[in-house]
Formats: sequence, structure tokens, C-alpha cells
Amino acid sequence: MQKAFFEKLKKLSDDGLLREPDAKKIAPNLFEIRVKVTRMQYRLFYCYVDPNGIWVLSGFVKKTQRTPPNEIRKAQTIRKEVE
Repeated sequence: MQKAFFEKLKKLSDDGLLREPDAKKIAPNLFEIRVKVTRMQYRLFYCYVDPNGIWVLSGFVKKTQRTPPNEIRKAQTIRKEVE
């Protein structure tokens, strides 16, 4: 899981963006990186702070079809602090 996230974060750093299925836009300036290892799904939320800055905000193990609203709210709160 860590290796998969590292590879996707490296690609995000190099290219400046990720596209589906590697990432998905959740809200304005809030995106999630998606990693699936065996049957477990992991997510990291990130945002763009300035033209050259990307911040990883939080992460969680996804256990349901929908992204839990409390995880989105937590990431948005952290994003507001960073911005």
C-alpha cells in the first residue's frame, strides 16, 4: 500500500495532476488518490496550495461504496487551515 501511494504521489509531483482511476475530484480543490491492495481500498485527500504546492491532507481506509462525509469534512477543514 505504501509503495502504491508513493508511486502515485511521485507521478502527481512530476506531472502536477492525476486522472481517474488513480484520483478523483471530490470538491473544489479537494481530490483523492485511490489505491486498492487485495480487497482493501485506501484513500488520501490532497489539495493544491499554490502553482507548485500540493498538500496531502488526510487518509483513510474505505469500507463502503461512498466516501464517508465525515472524512470529506475533516479534509476540507484541514484544507482551509492550509490555504
